[in-house]
Amino acid sequence: MRHGYVALFCLAAAAVRVSALRVADDAEERQRLLDRPGAKAVALTASGGLAAAAAKTVTAPLERVKLLAQAGETGNMGQLLTAVVAREGWAGLWRGNKANVLRVIPNKGILMMCADMYKSTVRRLLPGSTRTVVSSVAGALAGLTTVLMTYPLELVRTRMAFRICDAATDASAVSAAHATVYSTLAGIVARDGLLGLYAGVGATLVGGPVFEGIKFGVHDFIKQRMPSDADGRHAPVWSMLSGAIAGTLAHALTYPLDTVRRRMQVSGAPGSSYCYGSITECIRVMVATEGVNSLFVGISATLIRSVPNLGIQFLLYELLKRSLGFS
Repeated sequence: MRHGYVALFCLAAAAVRVSALRVADDAEERQRLLDRPGAKAVALTASGGLAAAAAKTVTAPLERVKLLAQAGETGNMGQLLTAVVAREGWAGLWRGNKANVLRVIPNKGILMMCADMYKSTVRRLLPGSTRTVVSSVAGALAGLTTVLMTYPLELVRTRMAFRICDAATDASAVSAAHATVYSTLAGIVARDGLLGLYAGVGATLVGGPVFEGIKFGVHDFIKQRMPSDADGRHAPVWSMLSGAIAGTLAHALTYPLDTVRRRMQVSGAPGSSYCYGSITECIRVMVATEGVNSLFVGISATLIRSVPNLGIQFLLYELLKRSLGFS
Protein backbone atom coordinates (compact mmCIF):
# COMPACT_ATOMS: atom_id res chain seq x y z
CA MET A 1 0.00 0.00 0.00
CA ARG A 2 2.85 2.39 0.80
CA HIS A 3 4.06 2.12 -2.80
CA GLY A 4 0.75 3.46 -4.05
CA TYR A 5 1.03 6.46 -1.74
CA VAL A 6 4.62 7.13 -2.83
CA ALA A 7 3.44 7.19 -6.43
CA LEU A 8 0.60 9.51 -5.48
CA PHE A 9 2.97 11.93 -3.79
CA CYS A 10 5.24 11.90 -6.84
CA LEU A 11 2.31 12.60 -9.12
CA ALA A 12 1.07 15.33 -6.78
CA ALA A 13 4.48 16.99 -6.97
CA ALA A 14 4.28 16.87 -10.76
CA ALA A 15 0.79 18.36 -10.65
CA VAL A 16 2.02 21.18 -8.41
CA ARG A 17 4.77 21.88 -10.91
CA VAL A 18 2.28 22.01 -13.76
CA SER A 19 -0.04 24.24 -11.73
CA ALA A 20 2.68 26.89 -11.63
CA LEU A 21 0.84 28.22 -14.66
CA ARG A 22 -1.85 29.32 -12.28
CA VAL A 23 0.30 31.61 -10.19
CA ALA A 24 1.58 33.82 -12.99
CA ASP A 25 1.10 37.41 -11.80
CA ASP A 26 0.20 38.82 -15.16
CA ALA A 27 -3.09 37.56 -16.66
CA GLU A 28 -1.81 37.87 -20.21
CA GLU A 29 1.37 35.97 -19.35
CA ARG A 30 -0.68 33.24 -17.72
CA GLN A 31 -2.88 32.95 -20.78
CA ARG A 32 0.19 32.84 -23.02
CA LEU A 33 1.54 29.93 -21.01
CA LEU A 34 -1.81 28.11 -21.16
CA ASP A 35 -1.94 28.62 -24.94
CA ARG A 36 1.43 26.98 -25.55
CA PRO A 37 1.26 23.89 -27.80
CA GLY A 38 0.65 20.83 -25.66
CA ALA A 39 -0.03 22.80 -22.45
CA LYS A 40 -3.64 21.73 -22.30
CA ALA A 41 -2.83 18.09 -23.05
CA VAL A 42 -0.19 18.00 -20.30
CA ALA A 43 -2.45 19.70 -17.77
CA LEU A 44 -5.45 17.47 -18.49
CA THR A 45 -3.32 14.30 -18.47
CA ALA A 46 -1.74 15.22 -15.12
CA SER A 47 -5.15 16.09 -13.66
CA GLY A 48 -6.74 12.86 -14.86
CA GLY A 49 -3.82 10.74 -13.68
CA LEU A 50 -3.73 12.22 -10.19
CA ALA A 51 -7.51 11.97 -9.78
CA ALA A 52 -7.56 8.33 -10.88
CA ALA A 53 -4.55 7.30 -8.77
CA ALA A 54 -6.16 8.73 -5.64
CA ALA A 55 -9.50 7.05 -6.36
CA LYS A 56 -7.93 3.68 -7.17
CA THR A 57 -5.86 3.64 -3.99
CA VAL A 58 -8.89 4.46 -1.83
CA THR A 59 -10.96 1.67 -3.41
CA ALA A 60 -8.17 -0.90 -3.93
CA PRO A 61 -9.55 -3.49 -1.42
CA LEU A 62 -12.84 -3.74 -3.32
CA GLU A 63 -10.95 -3.96 -6.61
CA ARG A 64 -8.88 -6.85 -5.22
CA VAL A 65 -12.03 -8.71 -4.16
CA LYS A 66 -13.58 -8.20 -7.59
CA LEU A 67 -10.51 -9.59 -9.36
CA LEU A 68 -10.39 -12.62 -7.07
CA ALA A 69 -14.07 -13.38 -7.72
CA GLN A 70 -13.66 -12.99 -11.47
CA ALA A 71 -10.63 -15.28 -11.43
CA GLY A 72 -12.64 -18.04 -9.75
CA GLU A 73 -12.03 -17.64 -6.00
CA THR A 74 -15.12 -18.77 -4.10
CA GLY A 75 -16.88 -16.76 -1.42
CA ASN A 76 -18.82 -13.54 -1.06
CA MET A 77 -17.28 -10.10 -0.68
CA GLY A 78 -16.88 -10.34 3.10
CA GLN A 79 -15.41 -13.85 2.95
CA LEU A 80 -12.84 -12.87 0.32
CA LEU A 81 -11.81 -9.75 2.24
CA THR A 82 -11.36 -11.87 5.38
CA ALA A 83 -9.38 -14.53 3.49
CA VAL A 84 -6.98 -11.96 2.04
CA VAL A 85 -6.33 -10.37 5.43
CA ALA A 86 -5.89 -13.77 7.12
CA ARG A 87 -3.38 -15.09 4.57
CA GLU A 88 -1.62 -11.95 3.32
CA GLY A 89 -2.19 -9.40 6.08
CA TRP A 90 -3.88 -6.02 5.66
CA ALA A 91 -1.34 -5.03 3.01
CA GLY A 92 -2.75 -7.85 0.86
CA LEU A 93 -5.86 -5.76 0.23
CA TRP A 94 -3.60 -3.42 -1.76
CA ARG A 95 -1.68 -6.22 -3.53
CA GLY A 96 -1.16 -5.11 -7.12
CA ASN A 97 -2.04 -1.50 -6.28
CA LYS A 98 1.44 -0.27 -7.16
CA ALA A 99 1.03 -1.68 -10.66
CA ASN A 100 -2.49 -0.30 -10.74
CA VAL A 101 -1.34 3.21 -9.77
CA LEU A 102 1.49 3.03 -12.32
CA ARG A 103 -1.13 1.98 -14.87
CA VAL A 104 -3.87 4.49 -14.08
CA ILE A 105 -1.57 7.51 -14.05
CA PRO A 106 -1.01 7.30 -17.82
CA ASN A 107 -4.20 5.30 -18.50
CA LYS A 108 -6.76 7.54 -16.85
CA GLY A 109 -4.71 10.65 -17.52
CA ILE A 110 -4.72 9.90 -21.24
CA LEU A 111 -8.35 8.76 -21.06
CA MET A 112 -9.65 11.95 -19.45
CA MET A 113 -7.50 14.14 -21.66
CA CYS A 114 -8.55 12.36 -24.87
CA ALA A 115 -12.22 12.30 -23.87
CA ASP A 116 -12.06 16.09 -23.50
CA MET A 117 -9.96 16.81 -26.57
CA TYR A 118 -11.62 14.34 -28.96
CA LYS A 119 -14.95 16.12 -28.55
CA SER A 120 -14.07 18.89 -31.00
CA THR A 121 -13.06 16.33 -33.64
CA VAL A 122 -16.21 14.28 -33.09
CA ARG A 123 -18.37 17.41 -33.45
CA ARG A 124 -16.78 18.11 -36.84
CA LEU A 125 -17.22 14.52 -38.00
CA LEU A 126 -20.79 14.22 -36.68
CA PRO A 127 -22.38 17.65 -37.19
CA GLY A 128 -25.73 18.09 -35.51
CA SER A 129 -25.07 15.40 -32.89
CA THR A 130 -26.23 15.97 -29.32
CA ARG A 131 -23.71 16.56 -26.53
CA THR A 132 -24.47 13.11 -25.16
CA VAL A 133 -23.64 11.42 -28.48
CA VAL A 134 -20.46 13.47 -28.85
CA SER A 135 -19.36 12.55 -25.31
CA SER A 136 -20.15 8.86 -25.89
CA VAL A 137 -18.16 8.66 -29.15
CA ALA A 138 -15.26 10.68 -27.72
CA GLY A 139 -15.22 8.47 -24.62
CA ALA A 140 -15.19 5.28 -26.70
CA LEU A 141 -12.30 6.56 -28.83
CA ALA A 142 -10.46 7.64 -25.69
CA GLY A 143 -10.97 4.16 -24.24
CA LEU A 144 -9.52 2.57 -27.37
CA THR A 145 -6.51 4.90 -27.24
CA THR A 146 -5.71 4.13 -23.61
CA VAL A 147 -6.01 0.36 -24.09
CA LEU A 148 -3.48 0.40 -26.91
CA MET A 149 -1.05 2.60 -24.96
CA THR A 150 -1.21 1.17 -21.43
CA TYR A 151 -2.46 -2.43 -21.65
CA PRO A 152 0.72 -4.22 -20.42
CA LEU A 153 0.43 -2.57 -16.98
CA GLU A 154 -3.22 -3.61 -16.73
CA LEU A 155 -2.19 -7.19 -17.49
CA VAL A 156 0.54 -7.05 -14.84
CA ARG A 157 -1.87 -5.70 -12.21
CA THR A 158 -4.36 -8.50 -12.94
CA ARG A 159 -1.68 -11.21 -12.84
CA MET A 160 -0.42 -9.93 -9.48
CA ALA A 161 -3.86 -9.79 -7.82
CA PHE A 162 -5.86 -12.74 -9.20
CA ARG A 163 -4.93 -15.29 -6.53
CA ILE A 164 -4.48 -15.27 -2.74
CA CYS A 165 -0.96 -16.11 -1.55
CA ASP A 166 0.09 -16.94 1.99
CA ALA A 167 3.02 -14.61 2.57
CA ALA A 168 4.36 -16.74 5.42
CA THR A 169 4.33 -20.19 3.82
CA ASP A 170 3.82 -19.88 0.07
CA ALA A 171 7.32 -19.69 -1.38
CA SER A 172 6.38 -21.31 -4.69
CA ALA A 173 7.68 -20.19 -8.05
CA VAL A 174 4.16 -19.00 -8.89
CA SER A 175 4.11 -16.60 -5.95
CA ALA A 176 7.61 -15.35 -6.73
CA ALA A 177 6.63 -14.75 -10.36
CA HIS A 178 3.81 -12.47 -9.29
CA ALA A 179 5.50 -10.83 -6.28
CA THR A 180 6.48 -7.50 -7.90
CA VAL A 181 5.75 -5.45 -10.99
CA TYR A 182 9.19 -6.25 -12.38
CA SER A 183 9.04 -10.01 -11.74
CA THR A 184 5.58 -10.20 -13.29
CA LEU A 185 6.67 -8.25 -16.38
CA ALA A 186 9.87 -10.27 -16.71
CA GLY A 187 8.01 -13.57 -16.29
CA ILE A 188 5.48 -12.73 -19.00
CA VAL A 189 8.18 -11.72 -21.47
CA ALA A 190 10.32 -14.78 -20.65
CA ARG A 191 7.40 -17.18 -21.20
CA ASP A 192 5.53 -15.54 -24.05
CA GLY A 193 7.78 -12.87 -25.54
CA LEU A 194 6.90 -9.20 -25.92
CA LEU A 195 3.56 -10.05 -27.50
CA GLY A 196 2.68 -11.79 -24.25
CA LEU A 197 2.27 -8.34 -22.70
CA TYR A 198 -0.89 -8.04 -24.80
CA ALA A 199 -2.38 -11.41 -23.85
CA GLY A 200 -6.17 -11.12 -23.76
CA VAL A 201 -6.14 -7.64 -25.27
CA GLY A 202 -8.95 -8.54 -27.69
CA ALA A 203 -11.52 -8.77 -24.90
CA THR A 204 -10.35 -5.42 -23.51
CA LEU A 205 -10.57 -3.78 -26.95
CA VAL A 206 -14.19 -4.96 -27.12
CA GLY A 207 -15.26 -4.06 -23.60
CA GLY A 208 -13.16 -0.97 -22.83
CA PRO A 209 -14.52 1.41 -25.50
CA VAL A 210 -18.11 0.27 -24.82
CA PHE A 211 -17.72 0.94 -21.09
CA GLU A 212 -16.08 4.33 -21.58
CA GLY A 213 -18.62 5.35 -24.22
CA ILE A 214 -21.52 4.64 -21.87
CA LYS A 215 -19.75 6.24 -18.89
CA PHE A 216 -18.86 9.52 -20.57
CA GLY A 217 -22.17 9.75 -22.43
CA VAL A 218 -24.29 9.20 -19.33
CA HIS A 219 -22.04 11.52 -17.28
CA ASP A 220 -22.54 14.36 -19.76
CA PHE A 221 -26.28 13.63 -20.07
CA ILE A 222 -26.79 13.81 -16.30
CA LYS A 223 -24.52 16.83 -15.81
CA GLN A 224 -26.50 18.85 -18.39
CA ARG A 225 -29.56 18.47 -16.18
CA MET A 226 -27.90 19.60 -12.98
CA PRO A 227 -27.74 23.16 -11.60
CA SER A 228 -25.21 25.51 -13.22
CA ASP A 229 -24.06 29.10 -12.71
CA ALA A 230 -24.62 32.06 -15.01
CA ASP A 231 -21.70 30.96 -17.20
CA GLY A 232 -23.15 27.47 -17.58
CA ARG A 233 -20.52 25.88 -15.36
CA HIS A 234 -21.46 23.17 -12.89
CA ALA A 235 -20.18 22.92 -9.33
CA PRO A 236 -17.54 20.14 -9.08
CA VAL A 237 -19.77 18.22 -6.65
CA TRP A 238 -22.24 17.64 -9.49
CA SER A 239 -19.43 16.07 -11.53
CA MET A 240 -18.81 13.72 -8.60
CA LEU A 241 -22.49 12.73 -8.44
CA SER A 242 -22.96 12.33 -12.19
CA GLY A 243 -19.66 10.42 -12.46
CA ALA A 244 -20.72 8.00 -9.73
CA ILE A 245 -24.11 7.38 -11.38
CA ALA A 246 -22.61 7.04 -14.86
CA GLY A 247 -19.91 4.64 -13.69
CA THR A 248 -22.35 2.45 -11.80
CA LEU A 249 -24.66 2.21 -14.83
CA ALA A 250 -21.77 1.51 -17.21
CA HIS A 251 -20.44 -1.26 -14.96
CA ALA A 252 -23.89 -2.84 -14.64
CA LEU A 253 -24.44 -2.86 -18.42
CA THR A 254 -20.99 -4.12 -19.43
CA TYR A 255 -19.96 -6.32 -16.49
CA PRO A 256 -19.95 -9.66 -18.39
CA LEU A 257 -17.44 -8.17 -20.84
CA ASP A 258 -15.26 -7.15 -17.90
CA THR A 259 -15.37 -10.65 -16.43
CA VAL A 260 -14.41 -12.19 -19.76
CA ARG A 261 -11.47 -9.84 -20.22
CA ARG A 262 -10.18 -10.67 -16.73
CA ARG A 263 -10.42 -14.39 -17.47
CA MET A 264 -8.56 -13.88 -20.74
CA GLN A 265 -5.84 -11.95 -18.90
CA VAL A 266 -5.15 -14.84 -16.50
CA SER A 267 -5.66 -17.55 -19.12
CA GLY A 268 -2.52 -19.68 -19.24
CA ALA A 269 -0.80 -17.71 -16.47
CA PRO A 270 1.19 -19.55 -13.78
CA GLY A 271 -1.19 -20.47 -10.97
CA SER A 272 -4.28 -20.19 -13.14
CA SER A 273 -6.42 -23.19 -14.04
CA TYR A 274 -7.93 -21.41 -17.05
CA CYS A 275 -6.77 -21.66 -20.64
CA TYR A 276 -8.98 -20.24 -23.38
CA GLY A 277 -8.22 -19.99 -27.06
CA SER A 278 -10.58 -17.12 -27.81
CA ILE A 279 -13.21 -14.81 -26.34
CA THR A 280 -16.05 -16.97 -27.65
CA GLU A 281 -14.47 -20.12 -26.20
CA CYS A 282 -14.09 -18.35 -22.85
CA ILE A 283 -17.78 -17.37 -22.77
CA ARG A 284 -18.93 -20.82 -23.94
CA VAL A 285 -16.84 -22.72 -21.38
CA MET A 286 -17.78 -20.38 -18.52
CA VAL A 287 -21.51 -20.67 -19.22
CA ALA A 288 -21.33 -24.44 -19.80
CA THR A 289 -19.26 -25.30 -16.72
CA GLU A 290 -20.07 -22.51 -14.25
CA GLY A 291 -23.43 -21.19 -15.41
CA VAL A 292 -24.51 -17.78 -16.67
CA ASN A 293 -24.05 -16.35 -13.17
CA SER A 294 -20.27 -16.79 -13.56
CA LEU A 295 -20.30 -13.79 -15.90
CA PHE A 296 -21.50 -11.63 -13.00
CA VAL A 297 -19.29 -12.83 -10.12
CA GLY A 298 -17.89 -9.90 -8.17
CA ILE A 299 -20.47 -7.43 -9.47
CA SER A 300 -21.57 -6.39 -5.97
CA ALA A 301 -18.03 -5.30 -5.04
CA THR A 302 -17.72 -3.54 -8.39
CA LEU A 303 -20.94 -1.56 -8.03
CA ILE A 304 -20.08 -0.58 -4.45
CA ARG A 305 -16.59 0.43 -5.55
CA SER A 306 -17.74 2.40 -8.60
CA VAL A 307 -19.56 5.05 -6.53
CA PRO A 308 -16.52 6.39 -4.62
CA ASN A 309 -14.05 5.41 -7.36
CA LEU A 310 -15.59 7.28 -10.28
CA GLY A 311 -17.12 9.96 -8.07
CA ILE A 312 -13.67 10.85 -6.71
CA GLN A 313 -12.12 10.64 -10.18
CA PHE A 314 -14.54 13.08 -11.78
CA LEU A 315 -14.54 15.41 -8.75
CA LEU A 316 -10.74 15.70 -8.52
CA TYR A 317 -10.41 15.95 -12.29
CA GLU A 318 -12.80 18.91 -12.44
CA LEU A 319 -11.12 20.62 -9.47
CA LEU A 320 -7.60 20.18 -10.87
CA LYS A 321 -8.67 21.16 -14.37
CA ARG A 322 -10.25 24.37 -13.10
CA SER A 323 -7.27 25.17 -10.89
CA LEU A 324 -5.10 25.06 -14.02
CA GLY A 325 -7.42 27.41 -15.89
CA PHE A 326 -9.32 24.93 -18.08
CA SER A 327 -13.09 25.01 -17.62
